[in-house]
Amino acid sequence: MSERKRALHARRSRFLYALAVALSAWLVVIFVFSAQPAAESGQVSGGISYRIVSLLNRALHFAESEEALLAAAAQLDFPVRKCAHMSEYGVLAIMIFALVACFRWRIGAQGYFLALMLTFLYACTDEYHQRFVPGRSGSFADVLIDTAGAAAALVLLFLSVAAYRRRRRRRARRERNKRMLQQTIYLENGKR
Repeated sequence: MSERKRALHARRSRFLYALAVALSAWLVVIFVFSAQPAAESGQVSGGISYRIVSLLNRALHFAESEEALLAAAAQLDFPVRKCAHMSEYGVLAIMIFALVACFRWRIGAQGYFLALMLTFLYACTDEYHQRFVPGRSGSFADVLIDTAGAAAALVLLFLSVAAYRRRRRRRARRERNKRMLQQTIYLENGKR
């Protein structure tokens, strides 16, 4: 094996190891959030909702009193919780996709589908785990919300990768055309 290939292999192995560690840590983070009892989980999301409403109130001045802020935060609590679910599973899906992509140089729709299915399976096990946490229950609707977050993240990743590849192809085409034009000019000048 050449020195260049050995260095590339070592770099790829380090990246793969770091990605596996990060993925494992993210799975633990999701598990810990799911292991929170309902009251504790509600306080966390309620606090986040209250901060969002407070920031919006500073800009828009829609609430006159603390009670109005609390009421607005309570209305925002459900969407905040579901967006948190979607985003944490979106990150999980991208990490799984990256790990799958490390094993294949060219990855197509199968890689996206595999990442989505593995995320779906983890969402199922997570909801099953929540059935044993005080005050919480497992819900297939939450599994679907988690999977929707994963699907949205994978679609954004696919579109980003497609735009990057299109830009690279255009740049390569411009360079090729430029070289061909230079060769043509050189050949024409050489005939004179």
